[in-house]
Amino acid sequence: MSVDQFDHALIHNSYANLILKNSDFKIVTLEQETIIEQGKLIDKEQDLFTIEVIANDQHFFNLCGNKKDGEIPSIFTIAHMIFLTDLYTMQNRIEAETIRDSSLILAQDIKAMIELLHDGDLTFDQLIDQYLRTLLCHLQFSRCSIYLSLDGNSLTGYRGIMNGNIVELDNRANWVIESTSLIGTAAINQNIFYSNHPIKDDSFVKLDRHSAQKNICCIPVTFDNHLQAMINLSNKVNGEIDERDIKIAEHFGVLLAHLIESNRTTKLIIKNRITTNGLGKYLSKNIKDQIEDNGFSKRGSEVRQKAVCLFCDIRSFTTISEELDSKTLVSLLNIYFTNLVPIIEKHNGTIDKLVGDMIAAFWNLPREIPNPEISAVKAAIEMQKTMVQKVVPEWVEKKIRRVGIGIGIHSGNVIAGNIGSSDRLNYTVMGDAVKDTEMLESTARPGQIRVSNRVFQHVEGKVPKPKDVVKGTIFRETGKPQLVHIFSPVDYPDY
Repeated sequence: MSVDQFDHALIHNSYANLILKNSDFKIVTLEQETIIEQGKLIDKEQDLFTIEVIANDQHFFNLCGNKKDGEIPSIFTIAHMIFLTDLYTMQNRIEAETIRDSSLILAQDIKAMIELLHDGDLTFDQLIDQYLRTLLCHLQFSRCSIYLSLDGNSLTGYRGIMNGNIVELDNRANWVIESTSLIGTAAINQNIFYSNHPIKDDSFVKLDRHSAQKNICCIPVTFDNHLQAMINLSNKVNGEIDERDIKIAEHFGVLLAHLIESNRTTKLIIKNRITTNGLGKYLSKNIKDQIEDNGFSKRGSEVRQKAVCLFCDIRSFTTISEELDSKTLVSLLNIYFTNLVPIIEKHNGTIDKLVGDMIAAFWNLPREIPNPEISAVKAAIEMQKTMVQKVVPEWVEKKIRRVGIGIGIHSGNVIAGNIGSSDRLNYTVMGDAVKDTEMLESTARPGQIRVSNRVFQHVEGKVPKPKDVVKGTIFRETGKPQLVHIFSPVDYPDY
């Protein structure tokens, strides 16, 4: 009998072992341990024979056939055994190379998906669409669906691919995860669950008995042991779901977890950026930075510390405001604040409050800085110059001819911290130094900066020389006389 006649000899049950050693072999029946030597069957009671071929402790293939007069057909010669063994070895090698090549392609595709994520050129929906197409290149199913879990206890439809087409799933369907469904079992156990005969399984009562799903695979997507999503694969194109499918599914589960978590992190970063930018519109930059670095402080965290305080006010603003409609007034104030507030922050100052036309600021809080007196006076000089160069011209266009600011600067110990109710807090400073600064500012004429002697001692000769300086004026409004020095960096028109 030739090698070509081996086609009929492929088996279903294993009754005997064939061991190839040094071009020799023997067959031992497993049921009765009957010895078969050189093709002769000692026990002739059996009508069928089955042989499992093993070489080098590796299972190669099984053979079966009909006995003829109690003898194994002569096809089982040593040459034939070696031929079949070589053939099977070659098949194993081809299969191993195929698996290796497909694994390499899988790794390359996963890497490409991660690169797409990091490039940031695709929206999350577009990224998931590409993910679905890539998944079905490696797992041959006719349908794949992704369900998101926002709370770990329920699922909602997201996206899927059916017969090659991307579809949006009904995201209104929000159902509780239960063990009476295949997808629920996989979600609860956080293990891949699959069935090649789902409609025959009575334990999953929620399956549609008339469904066309011949097999199904449910893949939980988790991050840090929290359920993020479920992948539902159904109707494998060729054959049944096997272990290789499961291994590939595990890789895609991990990949989807990475995509979802990265998207969540990106959203948090964007939300935080929006919140931070929003805080910057309501809080001084220094206070905003303090919150970003250390979080929100509670009441009771007040400190007593030296600070340099600055007050700035528009002279005769009450009279001016009475002559303007509300829209024009707000527009002019916005021009004023837009030009002057950034100067204070540029010189490391902290805006305390904006009340009407008044600007209150301080230095050396919430963080200590070197030479706060110098920073405060430099800011004040620049504010006066900017007022004349940028703000006044725009106010003049609105027919406001006489406008100017007075500034007062003083230093001393203050109490700084969060003041207010449990629901509403304001970071501010309090103390005699604050009150004295406000009094200094109230007596400053347009274009003047009134500096207390305590501040002047730190800045003399260290700041840009003003156009005019009046030293040693006695200031009595604070309750006790003190020296005040008047800087006049600019001349205001119409004053």
